[in-house]
This record gives sequence, C-alpha cells and structure tokens, in this order.
Amino acid sequence: MNYQQKQVSDNIFVGLRSIGACVAMGLLLAISVPFTANAETGRPSIETTPEEAAVKAKFLKESEEKHTRHVSFLALRVGGGLLDGGDYDKFAAFNNSNITRTDGGSEVLSELSNSLEVGLEMGVMLGSKSSVSLNLDYWLKNGSNNVGDFTLGVAPLGSQTGFALQSEITVFGAAGNFGYFLLNPPSKTGVSKGLSIEAIGTAGFYFSKWDVWQGSGNINLSTGLFEQVGGSMTDQSPGFGAGMRFSLPTGVFGTSLALEGSYLQLKFSNPSWKNASNEEIFATFSANSNDQVELDFSGLRSKFEIRKFMSW
Repeated sequence: MNYQQKQVSDNIFVGLRSIGACVAMGLLLAISVPFTANAETGRPSIETTPEEAAVKAKFLKESEEKHTRHVSFLALRVGGGLLDGGDYDKFAAFNNSNITRTDGGSEVLSELSNSLEVGLEMGVMLGSKSSVSLNLDYWLKNGSNNVGDFTLGVAPLGSQTGFALQSEITVFGAAGNFGYFLLNPPSKTGVSKGLSIEAIGTAGFYFSKWDVWQGSGNINLSTGLFEQVGGSMTDQSPGFGAGMRFSLPTGVFGTSLALEGSYLQLKFSNPSWKNASNEEIFATFSANSNDQVELDFSGLRSKFEIRKFMSW
C-alpha cells in the first residue's frame, strides 16, 4: 500500500468514527431526555407530559368506577299491621255464640286486629337511584288458642274438659321489590349520608296455614255430609303493595336504621283442607255451608329495619 492509499484509508476510518460518535451521542440524549434527577433521592425519575397524565387519570378513574359500580344491600326487619278482620271476625262471632265456657273463664275465639312479622331483604342497586330486591317474610301466629272446659254446639263434641279451642293462622311468602330514591341514595361505595327517602313497590306470593280445634268441620259439598277438618287449612295468593321508606345512617359498621310504611293487598279466598278423596273442607261464618271464610290480610303495615349497603 502506497502513501496515498494509506492516507485515504485513514480518512475513511476517522469519518466512520466521527459518525459513530454522533450516533452514540444522539442515542444518549434521546434516552436521557425523559429522566431528571430526583431532588430527594438523587436517582433519575421519569417525567410525565400533561397529555400522559390526563390519560393516566382517566384510566384510573374508569377503573375505580368499574370496581365500585355494584352496590348491594341486606336488611333485617320486624313489623306489623292493622287488619280489618272481615270474614274471620264473622267466623269468630258465629262460633262464640255457639260455644260456652263451663270453667268460669271468659276467653273464647278472638278477632283479628293486628299481625306481627319478621323478614329478610336482599337487593342490589340498578343505578344511582333505583334498586331491586327480594324479601322473605314470616307472619307470626294470629288468632287464639285457649285451653279450658267448653260446651261446643257447633260440632258434635258436646262438653270437653281441658280442651284446646284453637284457631291460629300463619302467613309466609316472598316478594320482589322495586325502589326509587327520592333523596340521598347510597354512594357508589355503598355509603349512606343523611336522611334517605325511597318510594317502594312490591309484588309477591304468599301462603297461609290455618289450624282449627279438634272436631271443627263443615259440610262436605261433594257428599252433603258433615266432615271434620283433619289437618291445616291452607291457601296461597298473590300480594301487591306500595309505600315509602325513611332511613338514617347510624355511623356503626355502615348500617342505617329505616322505617317503612306501606299498604299491602293480600286476600286468601279459599283456605281449605283436602281429604283422602281430594275433596275440600273449609270453614264458614254461618250455618250456611256456602258462606266460606275468606282470610283478608290487607291493610296498612309498618316495618322497622336495620340496613347495610355494600360495594363490590
């Protein structure tokens, strides 16, 4: 290689080295631009542009909303209501006119005037103000069960000593509810603040069980003969109601105390017992075997509740 060739080769090497240095410097600058020294630790930290910060905040907000958008609730409740009595009161009056106590006591069949109940409600918020729920209710025994000495003129029993003059009714059922908050619905995290007011509509299906004293019965309409009731008289019926609920947070475990007032339409039109031949035997409120007793449990009701909202 002559001197001229060597000089050209050296020039090419120097040029390539300069280009490589420029490229390396550019990469170093590109990498080091997003990093600044942290004032406290001295270590590099990544800078965020305003656009990147906005995108990040929007993502975190949407993630939080998706995580807490489901709000459910659970309520334990006790309550009661006033009953008109209707046919049952006629039934009690008719039998009392034909039953005599021979032991000096005064208790016979009492009328229906009120009913007590316990229940459980479970539900979920559909949106910010509306909810759906399912409640299970059990109405405590209503009526009377008096033990004593009686002479019964309405059934072929005659005089009885230590006799249980029983006529007790229980009701149980399930109902679906729709609620709409008029004031202060729970937050997306299930927190209640201040007085809440909620309008409620309900539709359910209920069952009744009526136990009467031994020997009680009626004319079997299929045979025309008197037949003793051999078990509980039962019936089922839909029920519909509407009302308002007022609740206040307690500050204890996120619970609220609520008071609900409503009107329930519930009527059992065919309480009866079926014999082995599948023939119905039912109670009447007169000597006419066609005057069948209809149990009307419609009326104003109120409930006291402990409620708990939860988010998931």
